Amino acid sequence: QDITFVSNNIGWPNGLTIDYPNERLYWTDAKTMTLESIRLDGTDRRIVLEEIVKHPYSIAVFENRLYWSDWGSRSIQSCDKFNGKEHHTLVKEKREYIYGLHIYHSALKPRSFNPCAMSFCSDICLISGPKSYSCACSQDKILSSDKHTCKEVLKKQILVVGAKDMLVQIEHQLLGKHDIAALPTVAKEIGALTYSPLNNTLYVSDIATRKLISVDLGSGMSEVLLSESIGSIKSLDYDYLGNNLFWCDTERETIEVLSLRTKARKTLVHDMGGEVATSLALVPEEGVLFFATQNKNERTVHIDRVRMDGTSRTHIAESGLLGPVTLHYDSGLHRVFWADSGTGNVESTSADGDDRHGFRALQSAPVSITTLNKDLFWTNHNSRRVYWARKDNIGNGLNKKITLDIPEGIENMHLVSATPYPIPPHHCQKNCSHICLPLHMSYKCACPLGMSLSSDNSTCIKMQECGPNEFHCINADICIPKELRCNGRKDCLLGEDEESCMYTNTCPFGFFQCKNGQCINKNLVCDLHFDCGDRSDETECADKTTKMCEANYFKCSSDICIHDRFVCDGIKDCNDGGDEVGCASNTCASNQFRCLSGMCIPKNWECDFEADCPDLSDEHSNCKQRGCNANQFTCDNGLCIDAQLKCNDVDDCADFSDERGCALRSELECGPNEFQCTSDTSLCLPDTARCNGLSECPHHEDEQGCSDCHIDEYECDNKKCIANFWICDGTDDCGDGSDESICANNTNISKLNSNVPCDHGFRCKSGACIDLALVCNGEENCYDGSDENGACASSCNGRSNPCDHQCKPTPSGPMCVCNEGFELSGDGRSCKDIAECMREPPICSQKCTEEVGSYTCSCYEGFIIRNDKASCKSIGESMKMIFSLQNEIRQLSQADNSLTILHSEDTPKITGLDVDVEEEYVYFTIEESGTLHRIHGSNKSGEYIAELGKPRKLAVDWITKNVYYVDADSTDKSIRVCNFLEQKCSKVLNIDMHSQVTSLTV
Repeated sequence: QDITFVSNNIGWPNGLTIDYPNERLYWTDAKTMTLESIRLDGTDRRIVLEEIVKHPYSIAVFENRLYWSDWGSRSIQSCDKFNGKEHHTLVKEKREYIYGLHIYHSALKPRSFNPCAMSFCSDICLISGPKSYSCACSQDKILSSDKHTCKEVLKKQILVVGAKDMLVQIEHQLLGKHDIAALPTVAKEIGALTYSPLNNTLYVSDIATRKLISVDLGSGMSEVLLSESIGSIKSLDYDYLGNNLFWCDTERETIEVLSLRTKARKTLVHDMGGEVATSLALVPEEGVLFFATQNKNERTVHIDRVRMDGTSRTHIAESGLLGPVTLHYDSGLHRVFWADSGTGNVESTSADGDDRHGFRALQSAPVSITTLNKDLFWTNHNSRRVYWARKDNIGNGLNKKITLDIPEGIENMHLVSATPYPIPPHHCQKNCSHICLPLHMSYKCACPLGMSLSSDNSTCIKMQECGPNEFHCINADICIPKELRCNGRKDCLLGEDEESCMYTNTCPFGFFQCKNGQCINKNLVCDLHFDCGDRSDETECADKTTKMCEANYFKCSSDICIHDRFVCDGIKDCNDGGDEVGCASNTCASNQFRCLSGMCIPKNWECDFEADCPDLSDEHSNCKQRGCNANQFTCDNGLCIDAQLKCNDVDDCADFSDERGCALRSELECGPNEFQCTSDTSLCLPDTARCNGLSECPHHEDEQGCSDCHIDEYECDNKKCIANFWICDGTDDCGDGSDESICANNTNISKLNSNVPCDHGFRCKSGACIDLALVCNGEENCYDGSDENGACASSCNGRSNPCDHQCKPTPSGPMCVCNEGFELSGDGRSCKDIAECMREPPICSQKCTEEVGSYTCSCYEGFIIRNDKASCKSIGESMKMIFSLQNEIRQLSQADNSLTILHSEDTPKITGLDVDVEEEYVYFTIEESGTLHRIHGSNKSGEYIAELGKPRKLAVDWITKNVYYVDADSTDKSIRVCNFLEQKCSKVLNIDMHSQVTSLTV
């Protein structure tokens, strides 16, 4: 039974001892700074010594004297046990605290029977009464049913230390001595360590041999995991949800990932503008990683946070950091710890990166940290010791240490926890073909270099081979235009396009040599357009004379040249709006049409059924109204088709209006990929016509039951569309409660939200994406509130603004955003000009010219840029398309929006087709009849040449009027040529009988 012995006027009783002969209890009190005693019956309490005592800790008694350790003076002291006199200092340390104190002498203990001598306890025996005992176990074990044997309930707490070429395993004990053992030597110089509990494997980087090595801790067997395209890997971490290995390569200046399931590899962060990632820590359950960078030139250090796919970068910490910094994530506290070797500080932040707390301010230089169970471990530079402390013990509290029996002179020892832990189920364990990257409550599939995701967003497919005018980036296995080779800019991912370049002056007279060696016309220098691949033609332009604009261009007062197509278009293209001045009196040439706004367009654009004037004045009331001729059928969508095409069981209108009301088909059943209108069972629509926004069935049944919701919207039960991030926000946004009723089982919500692109927004913890302008605005726009608080108040203020252009505050810290026309560099802070003209698909329909922070689209001769400033329109006649369909030749005319039949006869299938526009002849072949035909597009007159074998594809030489065709006759496969004027044919080229010619052009 527990009985309170002393409770009054007592502070921190650190040490206790019993004086058996005098039957008194002595103790130290660090708060009252006294040594006290009391009889064992609770009477006669006395203060033995006070005032002199600074911080007493442990105490012992022998004969007439008391002995105690004092933290204040780092010493062992003694005095008379009765009156405190004859005070002496026996031992004094300079730096270390003295903890336990024990005096052993046979006279101190009476001789008695020891019940534990024959106890048979496996671990600990405790005396229970004068003649009995009980067995006990350490904290990691429990007593079995026999009350004598202890069995383990916790897995062994294992640390692995990497020191130079040695691996040392430490079994961390809660009580008693640590068990230390050497592991097999697998590396010459260990650069980093990490551990996978999936198969109890240790991963080691060898910076001497440039290898990644795996070590099975069960068998001790090792193998080389990766040995190609590796530099100096100084930090490793394991993603237990995606089964991926992440690392920082300080030599290649990259952050990379390797799938341990497929061995596929991908570079996530690179080209960081002079900064090098030195350490990283993964937070797989949040789908983010933290990494520390150090600038090679300025020696600046900061810690950033990105999603595990390398996007959504935010600035976490910079002030007070000297570096190098090493990072570690502790899942128990849900915090990221870091040790700064330059300052000696060990600090931490939450997994959201929205706070910062100190843990230790060390006098040494910590170089590696890890956590194990309740403790945080670290090693120091040029030290053989491993230190640890309770990870929840904030401040300069109690530190413990062990010294490893390894050689002196080892600069850095690397630490990793190698204790197995359970891995929860996750989407990444089955859904991606190559690499699966965990995101918050979801995942994202990624591909290795040279491959890209297919339309299912899960499967990677190989990119195409490079063409003759392309350069092959070997490391990335991608193709870039050949002109980007040696242009002074890294267009390949790792810059191999700039290797072995010789920049010598070889430009002829009248040309300017770019810094990358390229030659351009001198007139293109300082014209505010990038003509050099390295853009050096637009540098040092301050002293250049005023430039002239070429024909059909208008010069702004700032010397910028714009196409005269944009003069008086109602939009100010010049900085001062000079292109929109004097438009009321502007005159146009005789071959042009003047819009009411003053803009000039080609004359033949007037009344062409396409609005070209910004005020629509070119399509005025005097224009002939578009309509169909008497021999044509008017489709519901306005298309005019030949009357012969109505009711031919083919959707020629593209809206099925030409087949409506026709006689029933002989077969009423629709095909497997067709939809049958219930209001007119003679109509079988392709599945693509279902829910395409156009009613093609008479009673609109093809558009019933369809969702009009966008990909980032949720369809309510009542078919209303709401934003995805309104789901489960506590508000009935649908009106029928369906957006809130699914919240009890909302496992699909995160996947729904994760599909929403968020490249230029803020990703809520729920997975929803909101505009950056809504973050840190004092209102919770994420339904979970994750867009507010945290570092909102301090981000982007004064020195905490690291950005070149715009700084957006977030709860995790500042996020840098670039002005329009620029994109973030690899350092996440500076901005670089976007090479818009390199985008796929192209942003300009014909020609694209780079500008600073922008681009300009232009057209080839015979075309003029449209109002959208991206697409081109021909100056001449409108386009006509001629195509064949079985035994018919049809013409689709853009000008009058019509579909007409040029040729239709009861003949076998047409196998080849070409057109001579100048002579208005249409040429075609019929393989089955062995004939080559031509018909005139206007009068439909025709002629043919027979007995040509098996003619298939053909091509017309519009200069000589010769017609080339492929003869597919298996006995004499060849390419032949015919001339209708001469009525003669000849063989041009023999074709191997095993080859197949699929196309032909001249």
